[in-house]
Order: sequence, then C-alpha cells, then structure tokens
Amino acid sequence: MNIKLINIGDTILEISTQGKGEQVVVIETGLGSLFYDW
Repeated sequence: MNIKLINIGDTILEISTQGKGEQVVVIETGLGSLFYDW
C-alpha cells in the first residue's frame, strides 16, 4: 500500500475501483488529500 500526500482540492471524497480491481481512495484533509493506493 502506497500513501501519498497530494494537493488536489478542498472538497474531494472519492472511492473508485480501477482496471485490475485496485482500490483508490481519496480523502479530504486540511493540507490537501491523502491518496491511498492498495
């Protein structure tokens, strides 16, 4: 699992599934967004 701090906006809450069944969860934070890639 990779965790990265990215700055992609203030009001993003997104859960999606990509091609190979990989789950990507983007959670809003005060400093940007945490990007979880399993």
